[in-house]
Amino acid sequence: MADGPASKAPESVARAECTVGIAATRIAVAMEKKSVLVIASSDYRARDIHAALFGAVPKAEIVLFPSSDALPGDSQPPTPANTGVRLSALRRIRTLTRAKPRPRIVCVTTAEAASEMLPKPGTFDGALTRFAVGGRIEPDAFRTVVKGIGYFEDDRVDEPAEFAMRGRVIDIFPANSDRPVRLELADGRILRIREFDSVSQRGVRDLPHIDLGSAAWPALLGRTNTLFDYLPDTIIAIDPGAAVERGRFL
Repeated sequence: MADGPASKAPESVARAECTVGIAATRIAVAMEKKSVLVIASSDYRARDIHAALFGAVPKAEIVLFPSSDALPGDSQPPTPANTGVRLSALRRIRTLTRAKPRPRIVCVTTAEAASEMLPKPGTFDGALTRFAVGGRIEPDAFRTVVKGIGYFEDDRVDEPAEFAMRGRVIDIFPANSDRPVRLELADGRILRIREFDSVSQRGVRDLPHIDLGSAAWPALLGRTNTLFDYLPDTIIAIDPGAAVERGRFL
């Protein structure tokens, strides 16, 4: 894995990919200077490096921006769960880069994802859709709102961007969260919001509110951007095989 400033290509590239542990160590060293954009050769390797970084740079802001799960050239769109995770990552990057002082960020992605045209960063400056304890809620309006941002109704909620409505209970898995939540209603108001485990269905903790990330990809209007526009003045660390994977994607 070679690194270099975002403004120019790396000067040299190793012939073979280093181990995940060595890659994480090199990234940790680079982060002493500035933020790092890691372009891995595959989605599996990106996820492994992302996991390793939590041990190598535990105090850093670590973001994974995965590839789309839609096949290139296929008319089938990406799944709402995949879209939600990717949009959540872009929003987080945008929020972190606008913070003052700006923290050190390491974004791990793939050659495919780094080659995509993305919405302009300012798309993510607006507030998320929020539901809070004590707030009024009307089931039909709720259904319309969440479907409008890419969620779909199911009998059981166990994947991001799913929701289920049963009488005075609404289960929903925010696209920007690791766990689903249950909204308990009474007299047209939200009585309780409780995070729960999607496998056991057991409650984990109470929440004062939830902010629903979108699971619908924004329209690409006007000038499009890439991930490099989200992370200016950043060191780029590239796997040797990333260029080959980018060529295959294109």
